[in-house]
Amino acid sequence: MISKINTILDLPFHAEDNYSGRISHKTKRTDFVETKTFKDTALAVKELTAGFAYYGIKPGDHIGFFVNNRFEWIITDFAIMALQAVSVPRGSDTTPSEVRFIFTHSDSSFLVLENVSQLLELSRVFSKEDWEKTEKIFIVDSGSLKEIKPGDLLTIVYTSGTT
Repeated sequence: MISKINTILDLPFHAEDNYSGRISHKTKRTDFVETKTFKDTALAVKELTAGFAYYGIKPGDHIGFFVNNRFEWIITDFAIMALQAVSVPRGSDTTPSEVRFIFTHSDSSFLVLENVSQLLELSRVFSKEDWEKTEKIFIVDSGSLKEIKPGDLLTIVYTSGTT
């Protein structure tokens, strides 16, 4: 339990301890409004921190972070902070050439992007050297590449008896 806030990283865990069931974020989706409690928020920070650590983000790493203001933005920022890495944030509306400049100038080695479209746009401006120094790329929204809807055909199974 965090009784006193000493750093900004204490905020989501202090809120979890004191306001666990209260709503921290609301996000409008296509058909509904998704709500997150302070408990959900703290859990998301812990999970993303563990995921980033698993994929190699460590203290001192610079993470180019090009995502809009949204729930995932704050979670990503706290996870980067928890790993004592350095956040290099900018919105997803940043032009590909500016993303490249920020990424290379800041000595970032990891890239967090809003969506696959951003990644495709970067392929026009990133050099071979830029890609070589990029250790991992994380995409917040998978877009239509992984979106599964009710009624989608997912598998056709042929067994050994199919003729």
